[in-house]
Amino acid sequence: MDSFEIRLTNLSWQATEQDITEFVGTFAKVKEVKLVLDYKKRSKGLAYVKLEDEKSLTEALNEVERTHMERKIKIVRAQPLSEKPPREPRQERT
Repeated sequence: MDSFEIRLTNLSWQATEQDITEFVGTFAKVKEVKLVLDYKKRSKGLAYVKLEDEKSLTEALNEVERTHMERKIKIVRAQPLSEKPPREPRQERT
């Protein structure tokens, strides 16, 4: 199954999942939104959005000059976890 997921960066810290759903919904069919939060449950200005189909993915990737909440948003295709290289183990401090 193909992954139709995008990553949005430079989001306002005040943006909610509902805000992002409405924003992306103006140019693509949204299936799910996951806003990345820090340990205090504050937005990190980053979200992952699952889209319905390839057409929605193409439309989203063509949106290069979009702004949301007065911020220029960067939209890129999200890399599926299965394609990410494994992390190197941390070295012990001496």
